[in-house]
Amino acid sequence: MPFVYSRLKIERANKHITELDNAVREFLKPHPYGVRLEKDPESGNSLLQYGWTETVPAEQFALIIGDAVHNLRTALDLAWVDTIQKIFGSAKHAKFPVCETVAKLESDLSKGRKIRDTCFALYDLMVSEIKPYEGGNDAIWALHRLDILDKHRLLIPLLNVGAVTLDVEDDRGNVWEDCTFVVTGASVGAHGPYTAISVPGNLRINRYGDPSVDILFDSGLLAEGKHVIPTLRQFSEVVAGVVGHLELITA
Repeated sequence: MPFVYSRLKIERANKHITELDNAVREFLKPHPYGVRLEKDPESGNSLLQYGWTETVPAEQFALIIGDAVHNLRTALDLAWVDTIQKIFGSAKHAKFPVCETVAKLESDLSKGRKIRDTCFALYDLMVSEIKPYEGGNDAIWALHRLDILDKHRLLIPLLNVGAVTLDVEDDRGNVWEDCTFVVTGASVGAHGPYTAISVPGNLRINRYGDPSVDILFDSGLLAEGKHVIPTLRQFSEVVAGVVGHLELITA
């Protein structure tokens, strides 16, 4: 049955995304982080230090991300195979086209099987709506490039701590509850303190709160700085939409 395999790949990718979400939650559940205040001898201020007390499972997260990305990219290829098979009767070496420019996409669809001349509706769908090229459909382009990159290196993310909420007290007995301290992120896999914030005065911590933690794509990746799990879910929705469009065009 056409397009079944592509949907199975999307389903598998969604399971990987859920697996990643669960893996991150499991890592954070035992509170694998530490917060401490130390006095800065130079300024007299308090230094808020925050860092991991356990090594983050970097490779585990990266492998799950790579599996999700590859399944979604493969879903596009399988849907394209079914589409070309339906139009031309055969689909040898068919691969969903993702190009650097719209001109390259138009050229690829016009040559070879001459999709522009044989099935203009498919040509127009690809060029005008799906737009699988850089600057056209950002999700498909990023997915395509991440899949290629995953063949050469692990897609290791950043585990970014955005803020820490604490109850603190100064040396005069003044108490501040739910004080939010903004901190900076560190590469996943870091062990021990990785950031220090200078806080005016001599403070002590009365209550340690939970941090806000985000898992982000690392620098050097096409989706740099984006939240990994929501971005993967967006990729999945976009791929499912493409599969639906291709199925309709061949109905």
